[in-house]
Amino acid sequence: MASWYPDIEMEETGVGARGRGNGNNTTGARGCIRTRQYTGTSYRDSGEIKFCISEYKSDAFQMMLLMKSNQMLTDVKLEVGREIFHGHKIVLAAASPYFKAMFTGGLRECEMDTVKLQGVCPTVLAHLLCFMYTGEIVINEMLVCQLLPAATMLQMNHVIDACCTFLE
Repeated sequence: MASWYPDIEMEETGVGARGRGNGNNTTGARGCIRTRQYTGTSYRDSGEIKFCISEYKSDAFQMMLLMKSNQMLTDVKLEVGREIFHGHKIVLAAASPYFKAMFTGGLRECEMDTVKLQGVCPTVLAHLLCFMYTGEIVINEMLVCQLLPAATMLQMNHVIDACCTFLE
């Protein structure tokens, strides 16, 4: 268990991570412990190396999803009907121009801890929130009829495109 995230099991996610080990740690040239081999690219130019770690974004969003699931550092609650969904304003704003305008445009919701959403059902919002944190969404015939208008309202173009592709 990671000491800085109590009660959460983690996989190792990079140099210095403190999760479940696989025993494959290696020590680098300067004594750094490498906990995982990353795939990616590096560029050497004038004595510098730029590393582009392809898993980094996925690992970071996976951690944010884990934190959302455990209500860690969440700063907004979305109320839909009788259900409350916890989230991070930065993730919602990055994934949806609707939420970006809401949280950065000086609207009253910017200062609110709980925001009531109309025009979307809890099941659909759960799918959309999952997409915001993972970039993945499962669409079926029953869901698409509610998902497309909700994604349109939230201006989530990737989900709109996925729904349209499903309907073709």
